[in-house]
Formats: sequence, structure tokens, C-alpha cells
Amino acid sequence: MEKGQAGMSNKTTDMNRPIIKHIITGITALVLTGQAGFLLAQDGIDKEIVVVKPYEPSLSDAFKINVLPRVSDSISIRPDFNYSIEPKKFETQFHVRPISPAKLVGVPLKKLYKSYLKLGIGNYLIPLGEFRINSLRSKKSQWGFALRHYSINGKIKLDSDQKVEPGYFENSGNLYGKKIFTKSYLSGNIKGGWDGVNFYGYHSSLDTSLNNDDIKQRYLKVDGRIKMGSIHKDSMHVNYTWTLDYMYTNDRYKNDEHAALFGADINRRFRSGNTFGLGLGGNYYRTSLSIDSINNTVISAKPWFGKTTADFSYRVAVELLADIRGDDVAPHFYPDVYLQIGVVRGILVPYLGADGKLQVNNYRSVIEENMYITPGLKVQNTSHNIRAYVGLKGSLSQAVYYDISASYAMISKMPFYVNDTTSILGNTFNVAYDDLRLTRIRGELIFRQSDRLSFLLLGGYDQYDLETLEKPWHKPSVTASLATEYNVRNKILLDASFNYIGQRFAPGTPLDTDMITLKGFADLNLGVEYRYTKLLSVFIRLNNILGARNYFWNQYPGIGFNAMAGFTYAL
Repeated sequence: MEKGQAGMSNKTTDMNRPIIKHIITGITALVLTGQAGFLLAQDGIDKEIVVVKPYEPSLSDAFKINVLPRVSDSISIRPDFNYSIEPKKFETQFHVRPISPAKLVGVPLKKLYKSYLKLGIGNYLIPLGEFRINSLRSKKSQWGFALRHYSINGKIKLDSDQKVEPGYFENSGNLYGKKIFTKSYLSGNIKGGWDGVNFYGYHSSLDTSLNNDDIKQRYLKVDGRIKMGSIHKDSMHVNYTWTLDYMYTNDRYKNDEHAALFGADINRRFRSGNTFGLGLGGNYYRTSLSIDSINNTVISAKPWFGKTTADFSYRVAVELLADIRGDDVAPHFYPDVYLQIGVVRGILVPYLGADGKLQVNNYRSVIEENMYITPGLKVQNTSHNIRAYVGLKGSLSQAVYYDISASYAMISKMPFYVNDTTSILGNTFNVAYDDLRLTRIRGELIFRQSDRLSFLLLGGYDQYDLETLEKPWHKPSVTASLATEYNVRNKILLDASFNYIGQRFAPGTPLDTDMITLKGFADLNLGVEYRYTKLLSVFIRLNNILGARNYFWNQYPGIGFNAMAGFTYAL
């Protein structure tokens, strides 16, 4: 019972607390209001009120309720669509706009002139004259005419300090023409030459003075050629060329030679890339009795086939040849095989091969090699039995090209020029024959920076393994040459060349018991041409600037330093 009363008492107390709170609040308000009125009703009271701190209202932080409202709906609605696509072509308009064809711009063609004249004069009383007339560009025909004169009219000092006239001169004329047809061409020319020398190279120990009429030699040359060949744009056609030459040679001592030469080649390339061909040749040489009483005929046939691609090239051929002198027939068999492989296309291209040939030493070819031969000299043909070679060529850059090769040859009856000892003067040359093995190394380097600057470097080394002769008479072991050209804005043209011929030997004579050594010599030349206009230019040439006393042949010194000046004119 007490316990229940106590609980009811506590409950009553809790219910009366708000009432008591409101009563206390009201009483407090009345008291404060009365005091304020009392204070305001007081007059004459003078008091100072000091406010220690101004009132600063503040608000307590508000906190957001993080509960999102949510509606709980028992009805679920799922959208349900029913649709269809009706395809329809969209019409577009396309207008073709033609593209202009590309234009190939070719290299501008240089203007040609119908005539050309070159005149010059130098010390040693050396005149030079050239004159040419030719047709302009044409797709149907070409023709031209050329004349040339060069001579040495001064004197040359011998080892005995005696001055002699070399009597050297050359005159030539050439009339040529070419007719171009649809599928072939026909060309021809007629050439004439009148050359001369004096046999001035007698031994220096002889105290004599020769009459020029007694040592003169003159050569008359008359040549004619007819050539015809095919022209096809398609390489699958049968291609052919043939030539017919006639050469006449005569000297002051009434030695003459008639030569008729025929050559033909026919070939065809197949779709496989292989090319098959056949070469034919027939040469006939008839000389005066003072040279040889027996005429020489050479007949040859050379079947071949080969192929050339971007990566390799090869050729296989064999030449069957007959060297006929009267009733004596000497057959020859010469191989001709060649293989080239592009290891690095255009940069590293090794090649190798083997071949052979018959070198016909007719009267014309001999005097063109040595004009100081004994008049009417007969020289036998030379057989290059076989030559094996290997080489490497290519380019080091777009401007530098090279070619290095080495060969080994077996040769029969090679002629070497020696002083003719049947005369005390020894001022003409005979020949001595020998069989030999020739090892040859050649190198070539071309630098062409542009059309304005270029260099050409050549070098060679020959080693002769002779059967009977002591030395390869008048043959150098080392040769080298350097040539360069520089074009300064098409106004000034510069060219220079340096040539070196190594030591050579000549056999002893009745006046020279020991073998004669001909020292090697260097030849430096320089040329300058100034083009005043496109039609007129002037030039200066300096030859043998080093003043070398060069001997191409024993007892025959060449001219020293010489200069020439002149002009050219085109119209």
C-alpha cells in the first residue's frame, strides 16, 4: 500500500512541475517590470553606466537531418513499348569533279647551235683549229661535218742539247649522218686523216744533224662506215645491229693496207628474262708486199645467252674464231662468262668472270699506238688465251662511285717495241714478242657532287711474268691519273688533270750496252675557260706545268711546259 501511494505521489509531482514553472516565470516578469518603472520614474538621479562588453548575439550550430524522405509504394509499373522501324533510302547527290592530269616536267633541253669554231695558239708554235657544222634536234635525221688541225712547229731539245723539229701534226675531217625510221636506223660516216711525224729521236752521242726530208713520215687514213640497227619499244622483239667498215692506210714510203671489217649481232629477250644472241664477225686485211705478202682473214662466231635483274646479272658465251693467213689456219676458242651479284643493291656489287680475245695487230692499229715504227713493220696477232677477273663496284653515297678489280691473263705473242738496231741512229722501232702471264690491278673512284663539280681518280698496277724477255719493254708497272672539273655559275669553267707514268725499261743498243731505264714522270695540266656570252668564250690551257722531261719512247723526249690561248664561237 505504501508503495502504491509513493508511486502516485511521484506522478503528481511530475504533473505539477510545468505549472510551478509558469508561475515562477510570471512572478519574475512582474518584479522586473516594476523595477524598471520604478527606475524610470525616478528623476534627478544621475548615475554613470559602464558597459563592460557589447552584446554579441550568437546562434548555435544547426545540424541537418540526414534522413531522406522515402515513399513506399506497393504498386509497380513496368514500361512496355511496341514499336517498328520502317527503312527509307536517303537520296544524296554526288557530283564527280575531274582531277587534272599530272604533268611531268622534264629537264629543259639546252639550246643547240649549228656551228662551232675553236682557234688557239701556243708556244712551240702550236696552232689549234676546230670547226664543226651539225644539224639541230630531229626525230628523223641527224648529220654533221667536222674539221680539226693540231701541230707542233717549234723545236725540242735532245739530251745532247741539240734542238730538232718533231714535225708532229694531225689533220682530220669527218662527214657523218643518221636516218631514223619507225623500227630501225641507218647511219654512216666518211673520215679522212693526214698525220705526220719526224724520226727525230736519234742517240744523243751522235754528233750529226739530220735533214728533215730524210726523217719525215706521213700517214694517210681514209675510213668509211655503214651501220644499221633495230629500234623497238618492246624488248621482246628481235633486235639486231650490223656494221660494215672500210679502212685504208698509206705512208710516205708507199706502204699501204686495205681493211674490210664486218660485224653483226642478233638477240632476243624472252618473258622469262633470258636473252639469247649470236655475234658474227669477219675481217679481211690486205697489205702491200712491202709489209706482208700474205693477207690476213679473221672469222668468228659467238653464241651467247644471259639475264639481267635488279639483284643479279650473268652472261655465258663462247667465241669460235679462225685466224687465217694464206693456207695457215689457226683456230681459237675463247670463253666469255660473267656473273654480277647485287649484295647490297647499288652499294656493294661483286662481280667475276673469264674471257679471251684475239688482238689483231694490223698496220693501222700499230701506227696509232706508235707512230715511230720502222716503215712497213709487220706485227703478228696477239692471242689473249684466257683472262680471269674479279671485282667490286658500287656507290658509297649518291655522289661517290667506285670500281676495284684484279685480273690474271695468259697471253701469247705480245709485241713490245724496241729500238731498231739495224740503223745506227736507232730512231725507229721494231717489235720483240714474248709469251707471258699478266697480273693487273685497277681502281676507279668517281666523285660527282653536282653538275658543277666532279673528280675522277684512276690507278693501275701491272706485273709481267715473261718467258724470255728481260723486261716488258716500254710498259710501265704503275699508272695513275686524277681529273677534276668545276663550273662556276656557267661563266667560268675550270679543269685540271694530273697523270703519272711509272718507270719503264728499254733494251740496250750498240751505243748503250746496258739496259736503259726511263724514269717515271708526272704531268700536270690546267685549263680555264671564260664564257663571255653563250656564243663566245675565251680559254687558256697550261700543259706540263711541272716541266717534266717525259720520254714516252726511248730517245724521244716530249715537249716541256707549254701554254695555249684562244677562243670559241658558236652560231
